[in-house]
Amino acid sequence: MSDVIVKKPSNYVTSFDGIRGTCCLLVLLVHYKFAGFNLPASIVYIGLHCFFIMSAFLITKNLLKDKERSNNLWHCFRIFYIKRTARIFPVYIFYILLTIVLMFLFRKFFHNTFFMDYELKHFGAMLATFTYNFKMLAVLKDGLDNYLSCLYYPHLWSLSLEEQFYIVIIFLAWFANRRMLQIITVAMIIIVPIVRIAGYFWLGGQTSDEHLKTLLLWHLPFFQFDAFFYGIALTVFDFKKSKWYLYLFSASFLVILIFGMYNAYSCAQTDNVSMLVTLREDQYFYRNYGYWFMDSLVNIFCALWFLCVLYFPDKFTLFKNRYIVRFGELTYGLYIFQFLFLPIGMILAQVIHNRLGVPMLLADLVGVSVYIGLNYAFSAFIYEKLEMPVVRWKDKYLKKVFAEK
Repeated sequence: MSDVIVKKPSNYVTSFDGIRGTCCLLVLLVHYKFAGFNLPASIVYIGLHCFFIMSAFLITKNLLKDKERSNNLWHCFRIFYIKRTARIFPVYIFYILLTIVLMFLFRKFFHNTFFMDYELKHFGAMLATFTYNFKMLAVLKDGLDNYLSCLYYPHLWSLSLEEQFYIVIIFLAWFANRRMLQIITVAMIIIVPIVRIAGYFWLGGQTSDEHLKTLLLWHLPFFQFDAFFYGIALTVFDFKKSKWYLYLFSASFLVILIFGMYNAYSCAQTDNVSMLVTLREDQYFYRNYGYWFMDSLVNIFCALWFLCVLYFPDKFTLFKNRYIVRFGELTYGLYIFQFLFLPIGMILAQVIHNRLGVPMLLADLVGVSVYIGLNYAFSAFIYEKLEMPVVRWKDKYLKKVFAEK
């Protein structure tokens, strides 16, 4: 690691990086297809909602401060998008360009692009404009098959959803005072779940593909923006310290766990498949009336998690562990680059098992370690050589922008 020192924002909470690191690690582990068992797919969903809520909380907090320092909307708008562009664009653009290079290399050496050419041809414009989360709506309309055939791009939908939130929050923060933000936040937390439930029934009349229906409900902003408003709520409401947060946090986790196990068991019995399948596959998430409450329950759980960490840090010291915090610092790169290294780990595990006779469980442990290790090393390199230089440039440039009259 280089000796570069990056100044942390004034509202920086070490444990938040720890939460990010923990969630990111769990997402990476879930995406690895273990041969003998699989972690529940709901872990990925909870992790992503933690990212959304934390992002909304921190961005809203900083944006309201920047609003006080800005001369007008355009001034505030520039400050906000300089920060967001410097944070999101460099690594994202680098990854897209890197996959294009890999596509040509795969074609030359393996005579196979692994559907990257198909994905870029049909959905490249969405990737370029941060509307990729609408891909599944295009799939629903056009009836395209194999909509998850390409390994390298599907996870980027979440970045598009965040970018769409950034468009909303800058205008909300500027034009609405604190009281109006509170009203809008409560309204969105109530209205979006109703829209989501209606969407579930509407999609049922459009497709019989339960997986596609689930992905649409996960990806589209009008079905998921309430997650971001939970983050805004943490900023605009004055939550007093209370031990009830700990109790409710534990209770919400238990409800998620109990319903998840019940739902997996029920679906396994109904569809005559293993519980390992029903726990793993996204398509079972909303079954047994999960569409009524699971999204809201996950959002409440994540929001309570942040409140507990803020007010009872002594009970969550794990998230201050320097290794987990470091993982959290690298989360953006780790998430973006994960599918470059996932195939390497899985192929290596199969080779070790088939040729050396190593038990599959041990082979998978080697494979997942190589996958995460390579991803970590590459993400750390990009963090130091690309992300941090851009951040330093951004900080210098913002001093000039803040000084403008």
